[in-house]
Amino acid sequence: METHLPISGWVRVSVGGRVIAEGHNLVTSAGKVLFATIVATSATKPSHFAFGSGSTAASEGDTALSTEFAFGSYGRAAITTSRLDNIVKYTTSGWTNNSTVEVTLNEVGILNASSGGTLVARFLTSPFTLINGAVVALEWSLTFG
Repeated sequence: METHLPISGWVRVSVGGRVIAEGHNLVTSAGKVLFATIVATSATKPSHFAFGSGSTAASEGDTALSTEFAFGSYGRAAITTSRLDNIVKYTTSGWTNNSTVEVTLNEVGILNASSGGTLVARFLTSPFTLINGAVVALEWSLTFG
């Protein structure tokens, strides 16, 4: 018998302690496969948040952020993972815009590598200007079932 196990997620993006965006995210097809693989074979688990300026609508076929910040001093933020029953929570205390310029945050993603890797889920924020030195914190929950 085949059973459908839905995966849903919720993301909250804050800058300087102020929530700038929150809502349901889309878990990609590749992300669903990754979670099934983790359960079956202990493959690499989600480990990093990525940030970007892309505004293309989220799609289950996404394999990367539209326009990930990957220049200068940008990089992905390592995450902390916790679980309570069927809810997995991923958090980071902060990712700092230390590029010396303002950038527009428009998208965030969760991946299983510090570069490359599988895009597990993606979320579009409302465009938000990050001044130099702004700190972005993320809380991301995925619920199984």
